[in-house]
Amino acid sequence: MTIRDEFDAINAGMARALAEQDANRFASYYADDARLLSQGLPIIRGRAEIEAEVRDWVTNGPPPSGSRQAT
Repeated sequence: MTIRDEFDAINAGMARALAEQDANRFASYYADDARLLSQGLPIIRGRAEIEAEVRDWVTNGPPPSGSRQAT
């Protein structure tokens, strides 16, 4: 398996997790100390915060860019 194949598998898994609204599985692709960066939004720190944020996204939809104060 090439690195490209591995990236494609990860991307497909993350896309499936979002399509199935599975925030836990989506967040499982991130390290415990990961950072999630979205333009105009605060940095989301750590797998637990990423999971909570994605859970909010699948429940309420993603926030519009710049809707929260960046830190």
